[in-house]
Amino acid sequence: MLFPFFVHTTEADSFMLKTELLESKITKKTKALILNSPSNPTGFIYDRKALEAIAAIAVKHNIYVIADEFMRSSCMTVTNTSASHPSARRLRR
Repeated sequence: MLFPFFVHTTEADSFMLKTELLESKITKKTKALILNSPSNPTGFIYDRKALEAIAAIAVKHNIYVIADEFMRSSCMTVTNTSASHPSARRLRR
């Protein structure tokens, strides 16, 4: 039987999942993390550095990351900026 748990984010952290908080919630029974980016309703997009930190935790604890990137192709490109939406599935170990 599966028992999901939620790691809550806050407006003060721009609704970004803090790696310290994520790691504190992982137990021996943890099998996967569902990660939404961009996330609704805030539209927050994880940058590559944040995704790499989450990936490192997943590797360390041998858990799957289920990346919901459905809205990735709908992200608007901002002219003259480095804004982009990195893909969690394209990160290398």
